[in-house]
Amino acid sequence: MLESDTPLFSELLSRVLPFLNSSAFVEDVLLIGGVALSVFDVPRNTKDIGLLIKLKRGKTFSSFYETVKSNLDKYAIYHDKILADPIIGMIDLMDTQVQFFEFNKVYENLLFSSAKDNIAFNHKIKVPSIEDLIVSKLKAGLTADLVDAAVLLNLPGANIRTVKSISNSLNLADKLDKAITISKERR
Repeated sequence: MLESDTPLFSELLSRVLPFLNSSAFVEDVLLIGGVALSVFDVPRNTKDIGLLIKLKRGKTFSSFYETVKSNLDKYAIYHDKILADPIIGMIDLMDTQVQFFEFNKVYENLLFSSAKDNIAFNHKIKVPSIEDLIVSKLKAGLTADLVDAAVLLNLPGANIRTVKSISNSLNLADKLDKAITISKERR
């Protein structure tokens, strides 16, 4: 994310968050991905906002997404074949992608359980702990994500033992090893 993107992301969140917070579908929203690194003062050149959506009991993501499409400016459906957990939906607003990820069993004890309200781009939104953000970056597994994980591993307060425990339980130990190697190279 570039500093020049801050007003853009702030404007995007001011359009999307009120809709999500008042939606009959959404129980909780979590800022994830590269843009979430900014909360920890880690700059990342990105042109998308990742939002993990936890739906209310009995609601379906397809119904939620249809409501998103009918209530927000312009949209496009996007499915990413690279990520282990695909982007379920995506809208284009102001030449930026807002990507919606569906909360699922993989995330059950991850991300939301450690999330805290934070201020991102002048908006109050939940953000995962450093450790859970590292694990989510390992899970995505792309080179840029492993570099992000490596940067986060070097932050004061990052609990490597917790990251190792979670990574082992999700079969991500090999990706954590790669991120640790990158981390050591960057010191």
